[in-house]
Amino acid sequence: MSSAAPHHQSDSSDKLEDEQLEQLLLSSDQAKLIQAVRENLRRCETNEGKFRICAEARSQLLEQHTQFELLIALFERVMLVECPGYRSWRRKKNVGLAHIDAEDERDRFIGVAKCTPLVVGNTPRSWERDLI
Repeated sequence: MSSAAPHHQSDSSDKLEDEQLEQLLLSSDQAKLIQAVRENLRRCETNEGKFRICAEARSQLLEQHTQFELLIALFERVMLVECPGYRSWRRKKNVGLAHIDAEDERDRFIGVAKCTPLVVGNTPRSWERDLI
């Protein structure tokens, strides 16, 4: 029974640390979105409902990611057409590089998501050392 109390304290500490990290790394709108999903998950009483919330959130994120990729591509197009210096820099940068297709970009996105536990688990301690 005494082992349950430290576990609960650890969970509370981890939750607080997660929320602080989110506020530090994300815009206020992004942090609010994560908090809304967290609250919806906590209020949900069934695993099926929780899964549905997660699936909807993931779908929304992937849609936003797709829209952002389109925005980047259109910016790139405008900059290449309108700015000779950028066009020259881009050509030099791309020499010898393989084309990165959409699947590679999706893998990069998933890779960032997989790194999140490492960031959450390790970053605050290192920041504390840097601040001292």
